[in-house]
Amino acid sequence: VPAGNAGKIELGDPENLRLTNAFTIEGWILPLTQTNSIATEQLLFRGDSRQCLDPYYLALERFDNGHSDLHFHLENEDPGACGIDLLTTGGVIARGETNWQHVTAVFEPSVSVTVGEGTNSFTAVTNQMRLYVNGVLVASNYTGVIPFRDLDPAFSAGMSIGNRSRSDYSQAFLGVIDELTVYGRALTTPEIQFVSTNRAGKADLTVPTAQSLAKLEV
Repeated sequence: VPAGNAGKIELGDPENLRLTNAFTIEGWILPLTQTNSIATEQLLFRGDSRQCLDPYYLALERFDNGHSDLHFHLENEDPGACGIDLLTTGGVIARGETNWQHVTAVFEPSVSVTVGEGTNSFTAVTNQMRLYVNGVLVASNYTGVIPFRDLDPAFSAGMSIGNRSRSDYSQAFLGVIDELTVYGRALTTPEIQFVSTNRAGKADLTVPTAQSLAKLEV
């Protein structure tokens, strides 16, 4: 996906990406140096034109001209709740360099968490959001939010790479994206580390080209 509005790819609203359970988004990005005032740059977006009804997206947030932070967003259908956000801090994504950076967002439901200490501790079950850069965990949180499934077609519902969907071009990604992949499960840390260091790519080249991008080695 090349830089700017010309590189925006519309995906429609495919059934297999209406995710409400565990999922992972990962891929390689090469962000260019910021030359404008756009704060949010979408890498992968699913939503519509209504306020606070975007089930999930992975984006960059401006830190300064040469750095950005990762932004992972989830929303349920609670009116006005506007979902939950997980962000890195300190501008962990370098811009304007020649080195590609690997980014990953994971949503894993039904995670067991120990709350408290000693005899006062107990186990709770919740959901977890995680962000990785180059295979290293850089941010995580717990949430009760689960992304909702069905968008309203009357409000330009859709999914896109490199910007918001449909006629909305307000959050263009400035840079290049490669091998962006969505999995219907939570990848483990070792799997993410393998993918982030496997410079040969994820496509399984032992199968015909038409199938290779859908059959991945993870």
